[in-house]
Amino acid sequence: MNNISYRDIINYIDINEKDIVFVSSDITRLAFNSHLSGEVFDANLFIDSIINKVGKDGTVIFPTYNWDFCSGIAFDYFKTKSKVGALTNICLKRKDFRRTKHPIYSFVVWGKDCD
Repeated sequence: MNNISYRDIINYIDINEKDIVFVSSDITRLAFNSHLSGEVFDANLFIDSIINKVGKDGTVIFPTYNWDFCSGIAFDYFKTKSKVGALTNICLKRKDFRRTKHPIYSFVVWGKDCD
């Protein structure tokens, strides 16, 4: 699998059009392997590959959990960063994802079920 581009790796996972996909991952190894293969890893292209796989009738969900609220730090829908990875924080910056409003267990959602 090391010779497969990160942009194509989604094609080797059993995901289909109209699926609801929950992505919880550590992309460190994927980014590192891309670097070793001479590619520049672009997380947005990786996210787009998932979106393209599920299509307009699918849904993509990333957790954006942040437990600071438990310590008395206010949750800001627009500014509170995710504590569960770089990929989820990239999704928070994208206009095509919508964030849920839970102060601890929030998610960003793209697609059919984002409303």
